Amino acid sequence: MSTERMEEWFSDQLNGDWEHQGGINITTLDNPGWLIEVDLDTIAGDGYREISSFAEKDSELDFVKFYYDESENRIRVICGVRNLSQALSILFERVLNK
Repeated sequence: MSTERMEEWFSDQLNGDWEHQGGINITTLDNPGWLIEVDLDTIAGDGYREISSFAEKDSELDFVKFYYDESENRIRVICGVRNLSQALSILFERVLNK
């Protein structure tokens, strides 16, 4: 996935308040891998679909796992070192409708 889709989504959310309240965070994990968190309460409008947890795993280092935390209305995605593009593609295509 190119970053253009994420940039477009981010731009669509900007309203003077949203960008100060949460949004999307991408950090590294020590397993090693990536963590993506999206706070759905701060998303402008309702252009997303709630998802159940699911995983795509080929090996110990090649995986993408989605978790929807209903109590926090947050999506957490963990993935392998070389799965960040795959995880972002799934996030924007299946969840955030972009």
